[in-house]
Amino acid sequence: MVAEMSIKKKLDAARIKLGLRKDKERDWEYTNPPLVKYSGTGKPKLRILGSHDGYHCGCTAVIESLRKAAIQNGWQVAVYGEPFHALAVNGEGAMHDNGPNFHKKMRALKAAVEFGAPAFLVNTVWANNTSNYDGILRKLDRIITRDVLSQHELRASHDVLADFVIDASFFFGDTVHPKRNQNRHGVAVTDYYSKEMGKFVKFVNSFENYEYLDLAAGTWQETIDFLSSKRVLITGRHHAVYAACKARTPFVALEGNTHKIRGLIESSGLEIPVASSLSEAEELFPVIDKYERAFSDLFDWMAEQDGRRVIPSVRSAADRWT
Repeated sequence: MVAEMSIKKKLDAARIKLGLRKDKERDWEYTNPPLVKYSGTGKPKLRILGSHDGYHCGCTAVIESLRKAAIQNGWQVAVYGEPFHALAVNGEGAMHDNGPNFHKKMRALKAAVEFGAPAFLVNTVWANNTSNYDGILRKLDRIITRDVLSQHELRASHDVLADFVIDASFFFGDTVHPKRNQNRHGVAVTDYYSKEMGKFVKFVNSFENYEYLDLAAGTWQETIDFLSSKRVLITGRHHAVYAACKARTPFVALEGNTHKIRGLIESSGLEIPVASSLSEAEELFPVIDKYERAFSDLFDWMAEQDGRRVIPSVRSAADRWT
């Protein structure tokens, strides 16, 4: 499946490894990934595709966590331009409603399966997708959803088993200590997904005058630190919820274009409401303090999770190479 690496791709890979440029992706990697057979010598190379790194800091945190876990689990992480032995696709928020990125990511997994390489779909939401890829899903070495609702839908609608681990972003950056809750003041607000407009928009109701948080404007750690001084966050952003959880900041969450926020709460088994409309969010905001204990339990539960589980280990692919 892989031709001899061009000089340009070799130079790109060398620069990335030296830290002279950021890793990148190109569309051809999804249709014709440069897979090679593992010889059994040295650490096998895993390529992680599906980066949304340029979107906002939460997506950057996801990729950094996936790479860290891959190294911890025995892989050598391949960069752009390098041949590799196994593929992990970061599904993230793209795997719903048969969207273009859903098909793009499934095509990459299909190519890996047909090559006979270990293939994993990780850190993924799953909602309202076609059954056309069910044969590929069943041949994947591992599927890891980031919430139990996605896990249940894969089983109920596709007869496919999956594991569950919370979103990989939680395992990047510093988590606020439980005792650091003093002197919090103010309210932060992000944008939210408008179903009527089909895109993320700013609040234009009673929340519009609070301090605005743009996930694309700062780093993940800066976002956590900012939220750690706030009394509450109002958001329709999945990764803003995760940053709030790392900052141990309660939130009023408005569900977006999938069940991803509600999926986190359902996964925890705690009774924390998620608003389905602006009016519900406005009603919830004045009474959010009554859920203080539930939020504390949510933050503790998330802090107990093992970040290494977001990527399967080399051992999970051993059968492919024996």
